Amino acid sequence: MCPGYEYLLGIDIGNTNTKCVALSTLGHVLAVERMESAVAFTVDKRELDGERLWQLVLKILQKTVAKVRMAYPLAEALAVSVAAMGCRAILLNERKEQVFFPIRNDGGNEMHRESVCLHTGYQSNYDNLRLQMMRAYAGQEERMAEIAYILPISDYIIYRLCGIMSISYNSAGSLSMLDIQKKNWWREFLPSRYLAESIFLPLVESGKAIEKMDSRARRAVGISGDVTVVSGGQDYLCAVLAGGMELENHILEVIGSYEMLSCISKRSGIPGSYAGVTEFWDLHIYPGLFSHTLECQGALWLEWLRNDVLSTAYYRIDDREWELMIEGLNDLILSPILPLESLFLPEADDIEYLRSYAASYICRLKGVTGRSAQLLLMSSIIQGLNLKVRMILEECLKDGISQSVLTVLGGGARSHYWMANKADILGIPIQVPNIPEASAAGAAMLAGIGAGCFENFKEASGILQGRSVSVYQPDPERIRQWDEIYQMKFLPSYKR
Repeated sequence: MCPGYEYLLGIDIGNTNTKCVALSTLGHVLAVERMESAVAFTVDKRELDGERLWQLVLKILQKTVAKVRMAYPLAEALAVSVAAMGCRAILLNERKEQVFFPIRNDGGNEMHRESVCLHTGYQSNYDNLRLQMMRAYAGQEERMAEIAYILPISDYIIYRLCGIMSISYNSAGSLSMLDIQKKNWWREFLPSRYLAESIFLPLVESGKAIEKMDSRARRAVGISGDVTVVSGGQDYLCAVLAGGMELENHILEVIGSYEMLSCISKRSGIPGSYAGVTEFWDLHIYPGLFSHTLECQGALWLEWLRNDVLSTAYYRIDDREWELMIEGLNDLILSPILPLESLFLPEADDIEYLRSYAASYICRLKGVTGRSAQLLLMSSIIQGLNLKVRMILEECLKDGISQSVLTVLGGGARSHYWMANKADILGIPIQVPNIPEASAAGAAMLAGIGAGCFENFKEASGILQGRSVSVYQPDPERIRQWDEIYQMKFLPSYKR
C-alpha cells in the first residue's frame, strides 16, 4: 500500500447486485463486498426506492470499511465514487422526498425518432426516463409539477453522501436528457411547462470532486476522517475505465444483466436498428470521447431461469448452490455435445414461454434428468447468448474496427464455460483481465482522479493493467461446427 495507507472506495449499483471495492492508490484490491439489489426496490419490484437504496449503500460501505480495517488497521478511506445502471433515476419533490412517477403506458406522445437520435444518441423507443415521461397518462401531465429534481442513480447516491446535487454528463445522457453534441440539457424532450427549472441540475465531468462526505454518513459507515465524494457515471463505462480500453478500435464486452459491446470513438453517431439489439452512442466518462454500444439481454436470463423455472414455491436455489451449478458447466467445455435442433433464443418476455420451453427442452434430453438436464438447459441459454454476441460483433466490425481479440469483463466472465464457448462461437481469442467487480473498481479510479491521486484518466486506468489475464483460445473444429450452426440455424431463425 501507499504511505499513509490511503484507499479509494467504488460502488457499483446494478439491477441484480450492488458491489463495493476498496482499492489502494497503488492498485491493490483490499476488499470486495457484494449484496443483492432486490432489497432496494419497491414492493412491486418495478421501481427503485431511494431510501431503501440509500440504506443498502450504507450497509455495503460499512461492511467494506470494516473488512479493510480488520486487515489493515491503519488504512484510511480517501475518496468515494459511484457507478450505476443507466436509464433509471430517482425523482424528488421540493421537500427532497421521492416521487414515484411517471406511470408507464404503451401509448403516449413520442417525439420523432430522428430528432431523438440526433440529439441524444439513443433510439426513440429506448426505455429510459425520457420515454417513460413521454408515455405519462394523458390528462395527468400536471402531476409532473410535483417533480423538482431528477437524479440518475449514481448521482442520487452522490447527493446522499455529501448533500450536493449535480449530474455527470454520461448519466444525464443515459436518460436521453442531454444533447450530446452541445453537451447541455436537451430541453425540448419534455413538456417543460409542467416542470420546474430546478430539474436541470449542474452538469459535471466524471471524476470531479463534489464535496466532503457528510459527517452522518461517515459515522454510519465507520469512517473517522474526511472523505472526498467524487462524481461517478454509468456502470459499463466505469468498467471500460478499469479495463484500460481508452483507445479507439478496441471492443470491450461487459456481461451483467445485459451484455454490452462497447468501443470508444472521437465522434458520435445515430443508432441503427437491429432486431432484439439496442444500439446507442453516449458521452464517455473520458472527457471528449464517445462510447458506441450495442447491447442485448445477458445474465438476466440466467437469473430468471434460476428464480422462475428451476426454483419453486417450496424451494429456492440459494447463492452457493447457484455458484456450484455455474461451476458445473465447466465439465461441458470440451464436451462433444452440440445443442439440440432448436436453440434457446431469449426473445420472449413471457415467463410462461420460458417455463414451457424449459420443460420441452428437458423432455427431449433422452436419458438425461435432474441436475445434468438443468446444466444442459443453462448451457443452451449461454450458447444462444454467445450466438447473439457474434451477430452484434459483426455489426461493430462493419464500422471499420479490426478486432482479433475480445476483452470481456463482468460477472459472466467468471464462468470458464461461458468464455470457452464464446471463443469457439466468435472464432477469436477471449481475454479476461483479473479485475474483481470492474465497474466498482472503475468507480474507485474515478474517486482517485477527483481526490488528486492520479494525474489523469490514463494514469488511473493503468494501475490495474499489470494484473493477470486469462485467455481462452478457440478450437478449430468447434469453430467450424459453430459457424455452420450460426449460418444455417441461428441467423435464419433469428431473422424470422
